[in-house]
Amino acid sequence: MAAATYEIEAGSRQKLRGMRVVVCDPDQQVRASLRAAIEADSSLVLAAEACSWAECEIDLAFALPELLIVRSGMLPRGWGCNSRQDGSFPVVILLHDAATQPASGEDYGRMPLPIDPRTSGPALNCAVAEIYRRKTMQLSDLLSHYMAGLGEVRRYPSTIAVERDAMSIELPTESILAVVAARKSVRIYSARGSFLLRKPIHQLAEELDPSLFVRIHRSIIVNLNHLDASALAEDRSSHVVLSDGTRYPIGLNYRESIARLLISRRAS
Repeated sequence: MAAATYEIEAGSRQKLRGMRVVVCDPDQQVRASLRAAIEADSSLVLAAEACSWAECEIDLAFALPELLIVRSGMLPRGWGCNSRQDGSFPVVILLHDAATQPASGEDYGRMPLPIDPRTSGPALNCAVAEIYRRKTMQLSDLLSHYMAGLGEVRRYPSTIAVERDAMSIELPTESILAVVAARKSVRIYSARGSFLLRKPIHQLAEELDPSLFVRIHRSIIVNLNHLDASALAEDRSSHVVLSDGTRYPIGLNYRESIARLLISRRAS
């Protein structure tokens, strides 16, 4: 019966270890021979077996096997024949006898009938090697996408253009202690003094690295690197203290998130 492998009592269910194999053949003796060959290979595990393609399709959906062993003629024409190129699973081995030998152009492994350890062993070894190749290819693609994603990580500016005494100055963002809203502008307080920036606070907030600059009030942003150690003394403080001694109030709507942040920083 299809998916019979999955109908196991919970108490005796064991985790399948190895590359999952689905077998599809109408001959019970052939399935038994394949079962024995798979059990003899420590890298493979029989996930399900079926005697018809309709049952096999259910097994494929449930088991998600790396390897499918199926009688030639049962497999729908062209099914998975491009999997070698796109690296998808399952790898397919076609069982065949002299009368049903697959065409040489089909992109499948082959295993002659009747099942003979002298031929089934090498066929399974080739399939395992192909499975490893495809898994390696998938891992390589995953790493490539990951590295490409790292290259797209947003870069925040290391300086911003500010004003003081009608002069424009490039101020290093690392020197900023706090930003306070002033109508449509902001006043920036830094280790180098106080500066004006003609930009609303919500717009500036998008330009600052959120891992360093946090909003503690609808009108105030502070630099976490300039928090005074005493600011970490209380989890639900109504204010923060910066390294220059200045104190800034924490808005009621921000106290929960700031408390969690202070706890995490203290733990680290």
